[in-house]
Amino acid sequence: MIASIINFRFNQYRNLALQKLGRNLHNFSLLERLLKYIVTVSEVRVTGSTQGPIIHGKTNKNIEKTQRMMLGQLVAEVLVLWNPELKTQSVTHDLFDAHIQTSMKLEMAVDDYHGLKGALSTLLQDRNFLIHQFNEKFVLNTIDNCREAIDCLDEMRERHLATIQNIQEIVKTFMELTLELPNEVKRLTQ
Repeated sequence: MIASIINFRFNQYRNLALQKLGRNLHNFSLLERLLKYIVTVSEVRVTGSTQGPIIHGKTNKNIEKTQRMMLGQLVAEVLVLWNPELKTQSVTHDLFDAHIQTSMKLEMAVDDYHGLKGALSTLLQDRNFLIHQFNEKFVLNTIDNCREAIDCLDEMRERHLATIQNIQEIVKTFMELTLELPNEVKRLTQ
């Protein structure tokens, strides 16, 4: 009887640890998807011509390349895109074609940038820990091991939740602004 109660409690803790592991991996996967979006839309060029709009070849290559990127590459790319210390280059367009270009560059103070860089670096380390070392460190074969794993996973979630939510808000705001863009273009051309 006591053995079945202990086994039941152990299974509850192990299941909870696995749920929290899944939750954290899901959050990191969500961040990866958000970063892929940011890198993809970081420089989109559309040229108008007599045949209609043409998506610039660099944009298509950027989309294809981004879909194959790993989280570490995406973090590095976003940090380059948003680095306030780098100057952006302006593009000269043919005045006889219509051009639409969107970019997603975040302006922030250098200190804020370094804070974001540190948060994303820590997030990347924790994600790699979950993928490559979690099962070695936390063998979920006892209630105590499961409790330690649960505590670690909860701390990890709390450490990164604000960063993930911040990037979600940035993407949401950018998407809302790009939806308003066609109306603004229409208004300006009338």
